[in-house]
Amino acid sequence: MHLFDPEAVAKALHLPENEQVLMLLDLGYAAPDASPLPNHTARKPLAETVKYL
Repeated sequence: MHLFDPEAVAKALHLPENEQVLMLLDLGYAAPDASPLPNHTARKPLAETVKYL
């Protein structure tokens, strides 16, 4: 999941202060009528994202 409040999640999970939430993973099934977002297949050219040294 991209956007979440780590402090709120830690509080909801009753984590001790010396532990922190780094990431969340959502699991489940898509709704029957779900489809990918319009930009799902949009890709930047490889030259814009990779640099060979």
